[in-house]
Amino acid sequence: MGVVSLAHRPSGTRFLKAPESASAALLWKLELTTDLADDDAFFGLTNRNRTGVRSVGREGDDLLLSWDKIDLPDEPDALDVQVRITPRGRHGLGEWRIRVVNRSKRVGIYRVIFPVLELGRIGADGGDDWLLAPPAEGRAVRDPLSGANSGSMKYWDLATDGAPVVRKVSDGYGFGSLRPHGLPYPTARGQVQFCAYYEKAGRDAYHPAAEKGAGLYLATYDGAPHPKVFFLSPDRARGVLTCEVAHYPESSAAPGAGYEQPYPVILDGFLGDWYDAASLYRSWAVRQRWCAKGPLHARGDVPEWLKNVTAVLRFDTRRYDNKAAISLAAAYRDTLPGALLVQWYSWAEVEKTKGRSTYAFPPVAEAAEGFREIVEKLASQRVYVMPYVNARLWAARRDGYEEALPYAARSRNGERHSYGVVKDDKVSGAAYMCVQTPFWQDYVLGVCRDMKRKYSVPALYLDQQTGAHFGGCLALGGAQESGGCFDPAHGHPLGVTRAMIEAEHARVQAILDTLSSKDTLFPLCGEGTDETMIGLTPVKLIHYEIWPGYVPIFGRVYHDYITSFGRTAPLAPQKIAGDPGPAMSIGWQLVLGNQIGRLWQISPKRLAEPVVATHLEYVRKACEVRDRFSQYLCLGEMQRPPRISGDVPELTTHEFRRLDGTVTLPSILAGTWRAPDGRVAVVVTNISRRNIAFTLQLDVAELGLAGAGASLVPRYPRAGQSIQERDKMFRHETSLDGLAVRLYEIVVPE
Repeated sequence: MGVVSLAHRPSGTRFLKAPESASAALLWKLELTTDLADDDAFFGLTNRNRTGVRSVGREGDDLLLSWDKIDLPDEPDALDVQVRITPRGRHGLGEWRIRVVNRSKRVGIYRVIFPVLELGRIGADGGDDWLLAPPAEGRAVRDPLSGANSGSMKYWDLATDGAPVVRKVSDGYGFGSLRPHGLPYPTARGQVQFCAYYEKAGRDAYHPAAEKGAGLYLATYDGAPHPKVFFLSPDRARGVLTCEVAHYPESSAAPGAGYEQPYPVILDGFLGDWYDAASLYRSWAVRQRWCAKGPLHARGDVPEWLKNVTAVLRFDTRRYDNKAAISLAAAYRDTLPGALLVQWYSWAEVEKTKGRSTYAFPPVAEAAEGFREIVEKLASQRVYVMPYVNARLWAARRDGYEEALPYAARSRNGERHSYGVVKDDKVSGAAYMCVQTPFWQDYVLGVCRDMKRKYSVPALYLDQQTGAHFGGCLALGGAQESGGCFDPAHGHPLGVTRAMIEAEHARVQAILDTLSSKDTLFPLCGEGTDETMIGLTPVKLIHYEIWPGYVPIFGRVYHDYITSFGRTAPLAPQKIAGDPGPAMSIGWQLVLGNQIGRLWQISPKRLAEPVVATHLEYVRKACEVRDRFSQYLCLGEMQRPPRISGDVPELTTHEFRRLDGTVTLPSILAGTWRAPDGRVAVVVTNISRRNIAFTLQLDVAELGLAGAGASLVPRYPRAGQSIQERDKMFRHETSLDGLAVRLYEIVVPE
């Protein structure tokens, strides 16, 4: 009664590693405990348990798998488990649900892990296998079963009947999808609730291959939403990629409390790659409550300047008078077209105090005299200031710390959640405040209210405002799970619950209700905000736009509903002369439809340096395209990118700040966009320094334009000769100079 095979019938493709026997196949796990505060009180149970009575039945088309009267230690017949599989549910896809009845007087359910799928190589060779995962804005890992995964971390595996065992792993993917951490949802690390496993030829994660391979799609369609964790853990020795979804009961391990999954797990097959999996998800996601206000182009409450920002600047005036921002902005304002947004750090007077070593944790609405005038002067030049406000921390060295400590979040063993070190209940660093307490909600609301009232700021950046805050790690070297507050004095439900997600939404909504006018939403920006915040925060800072295997699944689903800006777009290499990282970041953000950012403050004299001037000119081109064709790149829906073929070299940067520092992209990058009025455009850029010849291919039929006599017409940097469709395809052999940008529109005769 476990899963022994999953196959995509049209292609005959199989995805699971065949178990040694049917009785060894997994389907579900339970993480149980008699005491949340005691690590030794936790134990695991799986569908491989041999007590009780197992049976198979049907209700209409539904398949029912039942495990009744399962024994627990010293408690016979304590649990019942039922799995219901609906081949074609109301979403037209396979729907899987689990229910647990708990009659125990001592044992509670900490988490339900369902489904548990042990994936193997797709076909004979894993070189064309890809794992699509939802960390941050999306990642795809080629040949995931060849990644390193041994020796660097210890974690508890509660996936066995009886006592926990210790395993060792390391995260060869670099984004924490493995146990023990996983990808918690909804958080900055897990922004959407789906993943996929598919075949795709070639090394390019982003552009499509010539032929579509088969894929396995896994999602939870939870519009509430509830907290959950996606675990994607490779075991190279066994040749198994274990895919698990952990669900949290609202009871927080209360003895005798059961669990009934309030949303379906979606499991189905598809043909294609990351784009097709994200398109499947989009068909559900944009109908959820977080998209109820509609796409950006239709939202009259979102300021027009915000919708069409071309670039985002990052200023830090810790060592400067705030007036320096005027000259810092001028260096960009004189060159870049369109509205500019400034993410401004260290504007607060407390951050400029001699000897201070932290940002304003907690935030304060106290700037030096003249701050309002600076904000207004920049706005008159279409440079919109968005000051930094931390939404989560209280530093131990700041006034009021002792008074604030009762409202800090506590882990399940009573320790403070902290940014830094906790010793004897004292934090060296900062305490994470509990967002479910009125104290912290009111404090941050007061700072935001005073920022607008005193300084007339047009937007605010709420650092660490991402969605919920929790991790998937149950125990790691004695440290406790970093999330969910267990302080009973706060009066909220304890642990990782839906209540903590609703509290995050409520505090953002309260800020909006206070700062917004009748017809205009006050722009709040979050850090890597998850999908559930889209209706509240119309702009977000993404994590890293340059990342191995970055594929824009968040952009494919939501680009026309929220605007984003990149982590960094440097104008010169940081350490390695000649490194292509700056151009890679600028060009990549352009084709992904991001606001080009963040551009660090730079002195006017550095603008004359050849490398800086070259990259600033590249940014100017990117901003000009965004400004002139905002209906596509700012407000449009992302379509499948064109296929790029030919002798196109790859570029590699060695200045990425994670993993081994290297990221590789093809030198020609392209994106396809559908404007709100239905028109389609293609943007192409060359991130190298030399002319590259290539062939661009675009499926006209997929865009719904086949047979219409469509033509592909160059529009930027100048008009050019049109290319006619042939056999429902555009096939365009061309070349592009180094750091050049070109935009085509598809024109259909009247």
